[in-house]
Amino acid sequence: MPMPQISIYFWVLGALGVAVILYGLRSIVRINAENDTKPILTVPVRLIKKKRIYIYDRRDRFLLFFLTENEELLEFDMRSSFEWDFYNEGDLGTLTYQGFRFIKFERTHVNPPT
Repeated sequence: MPMPQISIYFWVLGALGVAVILYGLRSIVRINAENDTKPILTVPVRLIKKKRIYIYDRRDRFLLFFLTENEELLEFDMRSSFEWDFYNEGDLGTLTYQGFRFIKFERTHVNPPT
């Protein structure tokens, strides 16, 4: 009988979809918990690159790349395009972050937009 087979495939695919969603949620919760255990740091930096990743039919990603005085590269995913648009490559200032969580960037030298 073909009808029970369709039902079995439906349940298997549904269970697989739920498992993928739960795994993704677990990863998000784990990353946030890790960030919460890290100290809040404030360091002098230079904004070296802005990058927008276009994702078809989804929310685009907005990235900022900072270089510290120790030549350490820090990458942050911005919450909104408004915040991302506010900064220019070459800006100097102090970056406050916690783990992988961007808190704020206070500019001391504003570079004109290119």
